[in-house]
Amino acid sequence: MISSIIKRKLAGIHYGAIIISEGVFHFISDDEIANSGIVFSYDEHGHPELGKISKSHLFNEMLGKELFRLGLNVKTRPEELGYTLRCVDPIAYDLRYCTKLGYGVRELFERSETQCIVVVTKDEKVVPLYMKDITGPDGKVKPRLVDADSELFRSTMRAMDFITPHDYKKAEKYLPNPEAYDLKNVLGLL
Repeated sequence: MISSIIKRKLAGIHYGAIIISEGVFHFISDDEIANSGIVFSYDEHGHPELGKISKSHLFNEMLGKELFRLGLNVKTRPEELGYTLRCVDPIAYDLRYCTKLGYGVRELFERSETQCIVVVTKDEKVVPLYMKDITGPDGKVKPRLVDADSELFRSTMRAMDFITPHDYKKAEKYLPNPEAYDLKNVLGLL
């Protein structure tokens, strides 16, 4: 987020939008959550109940603390898009797909398949996806990571504003160590 803000400042652009996937929560440390400034309720296992708070508010608080620490005067406003953006009237494809999933549940049940979810393949076959194949030792579903070698990822990276080695000298006006904010360095994509 800081990298994008500085890159746009260098370009004379003093506005923008940052979109963050909910999946990022899997990579926020317990310390970062505890020090975010947000008061959480906790479940019976001692985990913060992230589903009860606005994720945009949490990220905005974390961003605000980092901007303050760096001495950057940037105004930010959180906006939670969430499910309301995705809730549109279904189209024929959605109805057909859900019907296929429903029939798939019955088919897998009749085959005595258990501890799995229904998947419809590209060639319209119903297959089980076993929980043991997608959960970790703790029994939780493992996050699906982005394939950094995919064309979709590469094209997304090309469309993003972030500090690159070309910007390091100019970015020193705002950051003591601009290379630490180069997104490729942050993601380990050297």
